[in-house]
Amino acid sequence: MKKKLNVVILFLGSFFAFSQPVEIPSSIYFAGIQLNLSQELRIEIQKQVASLLKNKNFHDNKVKLTDTYLTFINKAFEEENIPTDFKYLVIQESGLQSDAVSSSNAVGFWQFKKETAQEVGLLVNSDIDERKHIIASSHGAAKYLKKNYLITSNWIYALIAYNTGLGGVKQYVRSEYAGASEMNLDMNTHWYAIKFLAHKLAYEDKVGYNQNPDLSLLPYNTNTKGKTLSEIASETKINEDNLKLYNKWLTNQRVPDDKDYTVLLPATYLERNQIAANLGINLTKNKLSPVVEPSDNQQNKVQNVQSYNTTTSDVPLLITINNLKAIQARENDTPAKLAFAGGISPKKFLKFNDLQNFEEVKPGRNYYLEEKNNKAIVLTHIVKLGESLWDISQKYGVKLKQLIKKNRLEDNEALIEGRILYLKQKRASDEPIQFVKKEIPKPIEKPKVETIVADTQKTVQKPILEQPKPVIIEKTQPETDLYLAPKEVIVPVQYKLVKQLINKDIIKDSALVYHVVGAQQTLFSISRHYATKADSIKAWNMIGAEGLKFDQKIIVQKNTNSLKSNYTIWVTKQTTTIEELAAELNFSVENLVIWNDKKTGFVMQGELIKTKR
Repeated sequence: MKKKLNVVILFLGSFFAFSQPVEIPSSIYFAGIQLNLSQELRIEIQKQVASLLKNKNFHDNKVKLTDTYLTFINKAFEEENIPTDFKYLVIQESGLQSDAVSSSNAVGFWQFKKETAQEVGLLVNSDIDERKHIIASSHGAAKYLKKNYLITSNWIYALIAYNTGLGGVKQYVRSEYAGASEMNLDMNTHWYAIKFLAHKLAYEDKVGYNQNPDLSLLPYNTNTKGKTLSEIASETKINEDNLKLYNKWLTNQRVPDDKDYTVLLPATYLERNQIAANLGINLTKNKLSPVVEPSDNQQNKVQNVQSYNTTTSDVPLLITINNLKAIQARENDTPAKLAFAGGISPKKFLKFNDLQNFEEVKPGRNYYLEEKNNKAIVLTHIVKLGESLWDISQKYGVKLKQLIKKNRLEDNEALIEGRILYLKQKRASDEPIQFVKKEIPKPIEKPKVETIVADTQKTVQKPILEQPKPVIIEKTQPETDLYLAPKEVIVPVQYKLVKQLINKDIIKDSALVYHVVGAQQTLFSISRHYATKADSIKAWNMIGAEGLKFDQKIIVQKNTNSLKSNYTIWVTKQTTTIEELAAELNFSVENLVIWNDKKTGFVMQGELIKTKR
């Protein structure tokens, strides 16, 4: 009796431990995006997670089934270059039932309608239905999600569009979240995304951690053309009923004779090695061990191992970015100190972080302790104002040279805010550079004048309060380009080629000539224009791995004619001729040449021009 009581207590203990509510964090990570959840949304997600965990046997069976298929899903997503976080979507869509059919006649693992399935390359005919094939359908789902992402530039919106279509997702898209690495979500978020986040939180700590799943599926595509499942069962010594159960994609239980399709062979963990050896299946090549990815609760895209006060602590902060070991710099840290803390040489530290010998590390920035990867875990990045290639390289753990190569950039090319950079694949030579357009604020309307009639019958007008004038951004380049005025300048509407500098102290040293870096200008093009060595410009401005930045002020010449205070300083908005500039400013060409010591008849974008008051 005592033994039975202990068993009952043990069972109840495990049941209540399982049924305890899961705490929903205020922020979670999905596909490289930090999602900040409102309190109301956290409560809703917690309810849905609790519902998914309510039946322990049902949950455990789903975990086991997912582990059976997980390798094929992860492999398809990696090959299609989409985040593997989407693996939880298959649980939400079909519960991993290959022949699941929805009320709208969507079929298979990823619930495709026939027309959509054919759009992503899946075969659906009288012989086969690849919606029921885990490998083919996972590739199809990845292609569909990737297509949605290329239109929306956001994985959450790509997820919602999986349910609504691109037409239906428009009402949920906010332009400021295009390419965002952080989003705020509340109860206005589409129900489909909320349901997905609940599935992710309910399964992420369980799925993929069983290295020895009860059932394995071996991909077999050797001479399968035209064979029946009965023939394959006899050939492979696999139970025919089990073979049919995991190959429902074969409508007539016969492989078409046009090619060798992949048939999935079910085998227990103990049987798989022997069957694979008999059939010549390379288990290592096919990566059949479940791919274990740390959950967001265990290791986010950036995992803090220890936290410390950046000004006082002597304990280094080790982190992980893009599966790479990294360290965060503190006050008074040097490359040598960080290299020592990370157990590598200073030479390797500089190499891993694309740094020059003279460069210092910056407090709060992350630096790598091993070689960066050739690609990131996300597809693209939208350039923020003032960002350099080095900033982006460090953010995603991608080699600087690979970023340059993937985006067909010049060395030290200045980046424009809003440009879309590729982080995984190379931009095609015939593909134009893409930008995310920035909305121009609408002009503020002045309030109407109110007329007040006094007792004396005299009309008095209330003074109009002066309203702030909106900044007007003039488009002097194609629609796909973007030009943003720096904070210290205004854009006079009447000038198309130049803008006047407000801050006269931009040139403090009379022995120096400065240049404001223009769109897509490179160190080489600037040095050639001013007949100055590129190495000299780099040395004068301490330009290292960070490279040039759009609208950055740099020294381009020394020991030239002095700049007096009775000059007005202009910066050119585009490359033009000295004649065109003289006409716009209403000065003679001769005076512009003398005042600016011009050696050529051209004025470069970003060049500072002096005119006498």
